[in-house]
Amino acid sequence: MSEGATGITAMDAVVIWSVAAAAITAGLGLLWRITRGVRRIVSRVDEFMTTGKGHRPGQVCLHGRA
Repeated sequence: MSEGATGITAMDAVVIWSVAAAAITAGLGLLWRITRGVRRIVSRVDEFMTTGKGHRPGQVCLHGRA
């Protein structure tokens, strides 16, 4: 077997696992930000669809007005 970059096998394993944990954390953070952005866009589209006439297109108006 070849020796790692530091020459200490345990230290090399700690470095590798630390980098892997940081990469996974960064990926989850990116996924969270994307999800939050999509939810914000959906919320704005929903708000846009409910404004104007005060009801969604195709929704039955309870006040007798369209």
